[in-house]
Amino acid sequence: MSSVATTQRPPGTHERRGLSRRRAVRLFEPGRATLDDRISALWQQLVEHGTADCPVCGTTVHAGRECGGCGSELA
Repeated sequence: MSSVATTQRPPGTHERRGLSRRRAVRLFEPGRATLDDRISALWQQLVEHGTADCPVCGTTVHAGRECGGCGSELA
């Protein structure tokens, strides 16, 4: 199963308005890491090394502390 974001218009409306057809944008590419994969890897890195890159801003996060760059917390 895959998810696709599309813009749905009634048939013929894009021609009437002079709009070109847009190609659907895929929300989740098959074979790419999921959010769960990324957060699990982050937790693993925090456990093994005590630090990891913040998934929000990329600043170094230390285990048991909020991010010094954006203030996000993993709980």
